[in-house]
Amino acid sequence: MQTAVIYARYSSDNQREESIEGQIECCAQYAKDNNIHILDSYVDRAKTGTNDNRDGFRQMLKDSGKKHFETVLVWKLDRFGRNREEMAINRAKLRKNGVVIKSVKENIPDGPEGVLIESLMEGLAEYYSLNLSRDIRRGMRSNAAKGKSTGGNIAFGYRIGSDKGFEVIEELRPIVVEIFTLYDNGYSFADICEIMNGRGIKTSRGTKFNKNTLRPMLSNEKYIGVYKCLDIRLEDTIPPMIDKDLFYRVQSRLENTSMKYRKIKTKKDNDVCFILTGKVFCKECGETYCGDSGTSKNGTTYHYYVCGNNKRKKGCKAKRIRKEKLEEMIIKTTLEYVLTPDHIEKIADNIVKLCKDKSESPYLSKLICDRADAEKKIENMLRAIEEGIFTPSTKQRLEALERDVNNFSVLISREQIKRPTITKDAVMWFLNNFTKLDYSNPENNVRLINSLINSVLIDGDQISIAYNYTNNDGKPAFAECSSNSCLVEARGVEPLSENPFTGASPSAVIVYFLIPLFLQ
Repeated sequence: MQTAVIYARYSSDNQREESIEGQIECCAQYAKDNNIHILDSYVDRAKTGTNDNRDGFRQMLKDSGKKHFETVLVWKLDRFGRNREEMAINRAKLRKNGVVIKSVKENIPDGPEGVLIESLMEGLAEYYSLNLSRDIRRGMRSNAAKGKSTGGNIAFGYRIGSDKGFEVIEELRPIVVEIFTLYDNGYSFADICEIMNGRGIKTSRGTKFNKNTLRPMLSNEKYIGVYKCLDIRLEDTIPPMIDKDLFYRVQSRLENTSMKYRKIKTKKDNDVCFILTGKVFCKECGETYCGDSGTSKNGTTYHYYVCGNNKRKKGCKAKRIRKEKLEEMIIKTTLEYVLTPDHIEKIADNIVKLCKDKSESPYLSKLICDRADAEKKIENMLRAIEEGIFTPSTKQRLEALERDVNNFSVLISREQIKRPTITKDAVMWFLNNFTKLDYSNPENNVRLINSLINSVLIDGDQISIAYNYTNNDGKPAFAECSSNSCLVEARGVEPLSENPFTGASPSAVIVYFLIPLFLQ
């Protein structure tokens, strides 16, 4: 029987469905349905998921090294952590100990495609909202062109009339003028907030005044009659409350104050991010590569990926690799040889097929079975009633079963709504977006590597890259390059007989790009 532990965490005081108890109950039910034996539970209460400084989490990682369990069950992957870099490192630690992570609510497939589907699910909301957003923006533009409200928060002192136009609340007009005048006369945000709050005056949202509500108010051109929405800007459209001279004096003071307190970048702001952390492995010793840096005689700092055992001087002689060169080569290889129209279509076909095969989670399947069982019991009871078998408790039992059927139907509908249909067009849109990104932006580099790269193996003078997808024909793609040229033609080769990746699952090693190491 497969063995597992449960990890549960929540980061607020609100006990909802995703509370500790709810998470453990859901994971335990999943384990029961899938014949998994739970050994223990690790819990972190009111702990953030943006880092791994969590007692229960650290103990779980430590205990994984004892190799008593094979799986960590989490309610959803965001319980494991939200910081992608930390998640990659900790996944690698678990994987090295032979332990995998399983999300019981999201039913993401095992294997490398699961990583790609995780990223795809994050982008699906954007994809499916595009048409709706387009229609909404069309309606907003129509209203905006007429100076009508398009929804959202209304500026303090205004209300929306029956024709959706802006109207001044006359009893609030003096307060708006007073706020602008006080700031123009040198009062600070704190001073003005104290005056307003001391008189019990509330913002348009019904809350107390603070600097975060006061600054947008003092910058709002509605108070001089200007209406702005989307790319539309109309003057003299809204009834003004203050004169323009006062408004522009206030803007001048706001700008001077902003310049005075503008943040100065510190060394921390320029910290280097090693975006391949947790994904690069050494063929010689099996250890992961980590980030390192060195300073030349002229004071220039260089950044490298270096084998962990090499860095700790434990006998490994693997070469260190310049950070920028390795990341640039992997991204360039991916764009030129993986994200091609043919490959994108093949990946989309496989992802859709995989999601179709995994379309029902065990939880959803159980709900459907439970509803069918309740319906069958109702049918049996009705048959018994028709045959004259009736007791005082029959009606109560029948009503209870009918309530169960209704409840199961609601839960089934909720579960199905949570699981959007992944179409080929959606996957192709998601993958094609990678070809349009500006990779001078570090965030885009992180996005591509986290979504598509499963593992990178450093083997002497070669780099092998494993991607998070499987070719239709089961054969890997192959590409070569030399120090005198960029990547050249890709061609099909027979699959390797064994998995060369220490840190990757066998199914991950589907696509190899073997690149001579001229990156030092």
